This record gives sequence, C-alpha cells and structure tokens, in this order.
Amino acid sequence: MEAWIGLIGALLGSVIGGAVTYFVTRQQHEHETKTEQRRRRTDAFESIHLLLSEASGQTNMLNMLIIGDLGYGAKFDASKLQKSFQTERLQMLVDFYAPFLSDDIKAMNKQLEVVVTAVTGVVLKKEKSDQWVQDTVVSATAATRQFGQLADQAKSKLADRCALEVAGG
Repeated sequence: MEAWIGLIGALLGSVIGGAVTYFVTRQQHEHETKTEQRRRRTDAFESIHLLLSEASGQTNMLNMLIIGDLGYGAKFDASKLQKSFQTERLQMLVDFYAPFLSDDIKAMNKQLEVVVTAVTGVVLKKEKSDQWVQDTVVSATAATRQFGQLADQAKSKLADRCALEVAGG
C-alpha cells in the first residue's frame, strides 16, 4: 500500500508540476507577445511622428521655393528639398498602427495637393500674370500653414496615444 501511495504521489506531483509549468509558460508567452506588440506600436508611432515632422518641413520648403520663384525671381530648384516625401510609408504606418489618424492624413493630403498644384504651375506655366502669382502664393501659403497645423494636431493625438501605450493601456 505504501508503494501505491508513493506512486500516486509521484504521478500527482508530476501532473500538478506539468500543469503549473504549462500555465506559467503560457502566461509568460502572452506577456512577451503583448510586450512585443506594444514595442512595435511605439516604434511605429515614433516613425509616424518623424514622418509628420519631415512632411511639414518639406511642405514649408516647397512653399518657400514657390515664393522665391514667383516673388524674387529665384528659379525653382527641387534639389533644395532635403528628402523626398514618404507619403506611402506614412500612409502604411497609419493604416497598420494608427488608423485613428486617417482623417488627419486625408486632410493633410488635400492641403499637399494645393501646394503641389502651385509647384506644377510655377514650373510649367510660361505666362504668369500678377493676379495668378498673387493667387498662387496666397493659396500655397494658406495650404502650407493648414498642413502644418494638421501635422501638429496629428502629432499631438499620436503622443497622447503613445503615452497610453507606454503606460500599458
């Protein structure tokens, strides 16, 4: 009988030990998965923030090039742009990690279209009336200002969400 008690105790200990090990390992794996997901979202948020800042700076530079060409006779020189616009990367990161910014990005793209239209006119238009120059500078400058405000608003939303992520929410 004592042998049976020892055998049952050993089997029961093995089953309990195996079950505890299984549950602890599963919890650890879930924790590591959540931690990795949080790290990836935080990295994506940082990239989005950087891309928003770069896009705002590039839009300002485009506007300055427009003003330089139309107002001061300095030929439009796209090589003065420090980097290319990474709109596809920004859109992908927003779609995957920050869909709450989709409306902001759409509004920014509309303002960017106004600036790009002005750039196209500056580069391609041969005859530039004073009224066209004035309208182009005013619309490009207003769109650039709006683009910057929208970018700042999106960065603020992003920072708030990132703070929640870091806090574990």
